[in-house]
Amino acid sequence: MVADLYYRYNIDALLGPACPYALDPVARLANYWNIPVITGLGDGGMFKNKTSYPTLTRLAYCQCRLRKVLGSVFEEFHWTDVAIVYDINDVHSEVLGSTLKVGLQKQKIYPYMFPYYGKDDPDFTAIMKEVAMVTRVIVLVTPGDSVRKFMLSALDLGFIASGEFVFFDIHLFPFPGKYWGNHDWQRGDSRDQDARKAYEAMFRISLQVPTSAEWMNFTEEVKLKAWQMYNFSFHDEEVNFFIGAFHDAVLLYGMALNESLNNIDHSIIKDGYTFTRSMWNRTFQGVTGSVIIDDNGDRETSYSILDLDPNTGEFHVIANFFGDRQWYNPVPTKTVHWAGDRTVPPLNTPKCGFQGDNQECFKNDYSTKLTYVIAAISTILFIILSAAIILFRHLKKERDLQNMAWMIRYDDINFHADGYSMSVGSVPSYIDSSMSQRSSRFNADLAGIQWLAGFATYMGSPVSVTMVRQKKLDLTRNVLKELQQVRSMPHENLTRLIGVGVEPNKICIVHEFCMRMY
Repeated sequence: MVADLYYRYNIDALLGPACPYALDPVARLANYWNIPVITGLGDGGMFKNKTSYPTLTRLAYCQCRLRKVLGSVFEEFHWTDVAIVYDINDVHSEVLGSTLKVGLQKQKIYPYMFPYYGKDDPDFTAIMKEVAMVTRVIVLVTPGDSVRKFMLSALDLGFIASGEFVFFDIHLFPFPGKYWGNHDWQRGDSRDQDARKAYEAMFRISLQVPTSAEWMNFTEEVKLKAWQMYNFSFHDEEVNFFIGAFHDAVLLYGMALNESLNNIDHSIIKDGYTFTRSMWNRTFQGVTGSVIIDDNGDRETSYSILDLDPNTGEFHVIANFFGDRQWYNPVPTKTVHWAGDRTVPPLNTPKCGFQGDNQECFKNDYSTKLTYVIAAISTILFIILSAAIILFRHLKKERDLQNMAWMIRYDDINFHADGYSMSVGSVPSYIDSSMSQRSSRFNADLAGIQWLAGFATYMGSPVSVTMVRQKKLDLTRNVLKELQQVRSMPHENLTRLIGVGVEPNKICIVHEFCMRMY
């Protein structure tokens, strides 16, 4: 067709075609014929090579620029290990996947490539598992329906809830039909809410949508003419970026042509190579916004990076990549929503590695477990030690309780006949006072017993002796405890209990002799 145009009508320039597979032979023929080719699409990365296509100028976008957009996001969040999943059976996906591979390598990013055949009913879950073995940053260069299936598989595998994974979807603008399919999460089926949740882990790369009044007027005029001239209705479809790019391609050619006509030497118009260079390295305002053509004949397009708002389910712009400011430009009023309730970006490499085999993680895990074990052992040892101390004290107390050191031999008490006196009656007041202050229960156990009080010597020391008219002393536990308490209590200004003398049918209580009593 293009040969027919050239030889029959002697054309000076070509506008289009759009499809990369059509543009390739046409641009090569145009090089041979030395005529300029201006297109509103031609997004294939191969067209960047102006040695093969020296008369080609592109007004849309170049897939080769997408690697810069992605690279700006990777650099912003410190991601270097990435994967590209693309469908070989889909023309757009296959070309873009290959272009990104070459382009990212120029930025020292070497992506893992995962091609699959979309026509062969692929196992999306198996592919996702394979990708997860090497990366947590995944670029999905696939038709829209496949994007949704991959994301649902990621959700089912727990990749979304973990918050470790980040996905990229390249959806340059809404375009109904099979060219790149429906990239929305909503399908009206039972998994809509699951898909919405999964898409929270996704960044979307789109062309920056023009918002000027000029663009709005242009789109309305396109819709009107489409209906009037071609009986075509856009319905709810928007006029896409490509149509505006072809419009701006005509403007660019017209500007260059007018400049050439104003030149004394009009031969430049017939020199496609020279004429093409006159359109390069310039900036003008078109219906699609600021059109920047670089020195290689490609447009420096502006892109937007979008993130899903979990409250509305809509993608909104969080950053831009401008044609004249080619880096990550965050929108000041927007923040990134990270999946899995994260507040910070996912790490390039998970703590325990992509496959959970990081030895450092095992060391840390071992150290953590060892810490827990040591803490548990220490706690157990503390409990055992505390129990041992309590038991020791109890046994010591029992041993002291059974200590019969308070029991003295009755024969060791020396009653002196010359100084000895004994009276019958109640416990003497000073003894009663002493005993009551020492142990009320001990008094209670001996209450009602008649006493014989007197004085003697015990081991050479004067003592006070109280005879108890009781043939037998029942050493109950309470009596032993009271005796122990009485013997251990302070005895300042009081008589100290020396012991208890016991002999068959005789019991006496021996106190030290206190001179202050007199």
